[in-house]
Amino acid sequence: MRFLLNMRILADAFEQANIDAVLYNENTELHLEEVRLAAPCREEQPRRNKAGEDEGSGLSENKEKSPVRTEFVYVVRGEEFAECAECLTGADLIVIGEMKPEEIPAENCVLCIPEERSASFILGFVQDVFAKYREWDWNVQKALLERDPLDKMLLASIGIFKNPMFIHDNNFYILSDPMHIPEMSSWERDTRTGRSIVSLNTINDFRTDFEYLEGLKSKKPVLYSSNQTGYRILYRNLWIGNHYVGRVLADELRSAVRPGNFYEIDYLGKLLEESISSKRLIWLSVAGEFDEFLQSCISDNTVEEQTAMRHLQYLEWELTDCYTAMQIITVQQEFSMVSAYSTIGQIETQLPQSKAFLYGNSIYVVVNLTKGSEPPENFAWRLSVVIRESLLKVGVSSEFHNFLELPNACKQAGIALEFGRVSDSTYWYYKFDDYKLDYIIRCATRELPANMLCADALTKLKEYDLENKTDLYNTLRVYLKLEKNVLQKSKELFIHRSTLAYRLDKIQKIMNLDLNDSKERLKLLISFYIENGSI
Repeated sequence: MRFLLNMRILADAFEQANIDAVLYNENTELHLEEVRLAAPCREEQPRRNKAGEDEGSGLSENKEKSPVRTEFVYVVRGEEFAECAECLTGADLIVIGEMKPEEIPAENCVLCIPEERSASFILGFVQDVFAKYREWDWNVQKALLERDPLDKMLLASIGIFKNPMFIHDNNFYILSDPMHIPEMSSWERDTRTGRSIVSLNTINDFRTDFEYLEGLKSKKPVLYSSNQTGYRILYRNLWIGNHYVGRVLADELRSAVRPGNFYEIDYLGKLLEESISSKRLIWLSVAGEFDEFLQSCISDNTVEEQTAMRHLQYLEWELTDCYTAMQIITVQQEFSMVSAYSTIGQIETQLPQSKAFLYGNSIYVVVNLTKGSEPPENFAWRLSVVIRESLLKVGVSSEFHNFLELPNACKQAGIALEFGRVSDSTYWYYKFDDYKLDYIIRCATRELPANMLCADALTKLKEYDLENKTDLYNTLRVYLKLEKNVLQKSKELFIHRSTLAYRLDKIQKIMNLDLNDSKERLKLLISFYIENGSI
């Protein structure tokens, strides 16, 4: 996306420079990139060879002319207009000299400069206008690459609009106000968040104002009257699809709003919308506050519901969506600030429905599985390049269905990292579900030694095997491992099914328990896992 001009914007530039200009047949399309000096249409002189013979003009019999370039505006002197008119049919023109309306071809958009000015002066002036807008476009686009770009975008735009500008979200929180002047409305400080917000009185006035309410529906620039504020406000609503997310505004306090400003603020709004959709620009503009909120969720081990709902609305996430959380660490000592933000940007690009933030020496990521288009199984593949290049390890929580569970989910991700790095050090992607039993057993053995958590009956069985040179302990392990697959059990133990049945009957008598009891089987399974590290 880039900003192109039209004749209205050029007419505004002449007016600002106090150069009289009259616009005919206005075209609203933004399509102009450069200015050219038009030359009268003359037939090409015949070319002659060395012998002085006529070789022809080089033009066809139909005398075809080079087509006009729609991206160019052509400067032509009034006295030469008649000679140029045929060549410039359909072109945008700047004509120097007096012209009557009936002399203007209907096919051309024409800006007349009645006063005497040299063609070179007008050409240079218009070149400067194009250069000014190219620089503005470059600056606002470059600002989008910044982590907190809104102030830079508006500061770059003040020279275009000649008025103070600001941006607020759909809850009237001020996202950017880099040039606040006394004549503007004053903001209040929201006691809950510490952020600037439009005053409650002003909000209440707007919510009962028909003009304001009608303006909320607009997807084009609007000039709000001075009835409420005492000055007019040019604004452009910001949308994600059909969802209103905020507004960019220019207060008419230093310079009168010009027609070209409508095109300019519309372009600025489109840039913001594109970035909101792809990079969540408004989200990034309050990233500091939201990161602090997420960090506090982890450190305080709690999530305040209303605060969470207020933050989630920016991403159109719901409290009860399905989520998963990740903790990411570097194999190196710790993240540098530069590498951390670079990695965060890469992660959010690879996982569009995610929010990544730095906490301590780790990057945490919250992924919305409800809004995402891919299953969690694809995340490892999605992140593989980022992880490999940055030498990272990733712990992944179970799925959770309420954002209020975020602190516990982050703990799960950390536990997955801890256990995974010990038992599977060559891997880089660890899921909590794969280490859940290890964690349960570790928690249990913190209070009691492992031997006191195992089933006493297993001790009896091991003693019997030792005294009688039998293999009943292993028989029971395979039986529990393979559950009801009798054929597979027999194959693994290299015995017949009838032999297996005989052994199981003997095991139950020795241990004095019923293997059909699911609780007994579970206790035995856990005991085997504690004793052997696996089933």
